Amino acid sequence: MLDTLVKLYGEGASIERCGFLLKDGTLVEVPNVHSEPEKGFDMDSAAMIEHLEKPLVATWHTHPGGDPNLSQEDYAGFLNWPHLKHYIVGTRDGEVTVECYIVEDGLVIRCD
Repeated sequence: MLDTLVKLYGEGASIERCGFLLKDGTLVEVPNVHSEPEKGFDMDSAAMIEHLEKPLVATWHTHPGGDPNLSQEDYAGFLNWPHLKHYIVGTRDGEVTVECYIVEDGLVIRCD
């Protein structure tokens, strides 16, 4: 799964890409409808509704040209999905890196 996220990052390096990870390991990409997709992401609501009935285990999105650290928007958004893991794909020290975050006791923290 992480290899697939790294590949997706490289394929769409100029805009943020986003989606879900299903329980069976399938990565689903959801259209990014943000007004400035190179700076942020908003998942298409129709696509989100389509996937909400599936067994979701995580969200994912990319930070094109940036590191995989949390932005303020990421932090606030992850709080809306406290039962899921959250993956951010970005670059650190010239390498594509995937970081995992969870919500624990009302705080977003990095997964071990």
